[in-house]
Amino acid sequence: MKILVTGGTGLVGGRLIPRLVEAGHEVFALTRSASSHGRLKALGASPVDADLESRAPLSLPAVDSIVHAAALFRFSGPRQPYFRTNVDGTAALLKAAEKAGARTFVYISAAGIIMDDAGSAIRHADESAPTFPNHSSAYLASKAQAEAIVLAANKPGFRTIALRPPAIWGPGDPFSRALPTAIKSGQFAFIDRGDYAFSTCHVDNVVEAVQCALQRGEGGQASSSAIGNGRPSANSSRRWRSCRDCPSTGCARFPIGSLPRLAARSMPSGPSRGGKATRRFRARWCA
Repeated sequence: MKILVTGGTGLVGGRLIPRLVEAGHEVFALTRSASSHGRLKALGASPVDADLESRAPLSLPAVDSIVHAAALFRFSGPRQPYFRTNVDGTAALLKAAEKAGARTFVYISAAGIIMDDAGSAIRHADESAPTFPNHSSAYLASKAQAEAIVLAANKPGFRTIALRPPAIWGPGDPFSRALPTAIKSGQFAFIDRGDYAFSTCHVDNVVEAVQCALQRGEGGQASSSAIGNGRPSANSSRRWRSCRDCPSTGCARFPIGSLPRLAARSMPSGPSRGGKATRRFRARWCA
């Protein structure tokens, strides 16, 4: 099968491409920078120069399937760039996919799109839970809107599926890379000592889910219940402490503080719309 992957130099794409190549697929990787060619070729993919943010129509090689893993992700920032990249870019890619003859379109969405502005705890949720396309978090709002566009594009001969992984971690994930520096600088603290449940997903589980979606699954549907590491962790502090105490990080001698949740909610937030709601988002997800 000929498969095009976006986000090939990211966490998911960088693990997915070699797996697809090993399975015997011919893989193309979308890139807007010639500097990424060497890395993508090393992974086994053929680079395709294109920019999802460009207003010019995308020109793709003939492919059977597309995996859209690229996205703009930040905890805060101006809203418009998120929608330009995550929503408009996805819409442009869908049009180009059909012209390229793709019959399957797998979109990497986000589990957080069913979280409300109040940051209410989510328990026993499934794909029928409502999403929040106008969320105060520009990232979650844009991912919810993009997912809706993808699922609405499903039709005979063009199968679209959205996967909703929770927080993705694994070798090379940006949070784990940044954690030792944050601890050493004194800029890291738990919220409520890290004693709260949260959901994560190892990147290789996401890769396996993508491989399954390429082969089967009802179009026009989202999937979240099958993607994850089982039940949510009961104590998020364990993972971060294990990272800190690893000898290779050199962080064991640095104390880690704890910030009460109410204090965290009162901290200034970035320029995303939402005020208190944005601060609640940061309190729940930025610990």
